[in-house]
Amino acid sequence: MKYKTFSKEELTDLLTNGVPMPESALADGNTIDFYFDELQSFINSAENEYEAKSTDYLEITILIDDLEFLILRYIHKKVYLYLANTRPDIIDTMTPQEASDVVGILYGIIVFNDKWIEVNELVDEFTEELINKLEYDATKEKVKMDANLLSKLDKYPQQGPDKALNIKDYDKYFKKGKGKKYG
Repeated sequence: MKYKTFSKEELTDLLTNGVPMPESALADGNTIDFYFDELQSFINSAENEYEAKSTDYLEITILIDDLEFLILRYIHKKVYLYLANTRPDIIDTMTPQEASDVVGILYGIIVFNDKWIEVNELVDEFTEELINKLEYDATKEKVKMDANLLSKLDKYPQQGPDKALNIKDYDKYFKKGKGKKYG
């Protein structure tokens, strides 16, 4: 599966201004809690050397080799990434591998958000289909139970002799000599 690549400016913007959360994750406090629980599970179940643990309300700390590395924190509809204060000069002494890890975790959040959106779209489709099926079944049950409605539905317009035009009544329906065929 291929995901969008970001320019250096776009990555800097996401790292500085946070990663926007999907709208469906922002429905209420319970949904935001669920989002963070699932994000933590996503990080822990992925094939990587990271360990994610919840360290505060709507906050996940990511550890590498049992050392705190990044903190993911919810702030006003976004997930912000903070470097853990494990060493005083972390920004100046960050290794290329650590910088790559930060970008990898950022991409992980973006992938998680895309998957979150896909799953929610599937849930919405399933829910709509389920509602339609339940409404259909309920209507079907009403029809089964209502004998009067069934009897009305079973009737067809009568095509018997009393509704057919008889040849002997031809003169009643067609007048001669007035320029009109029907009277």
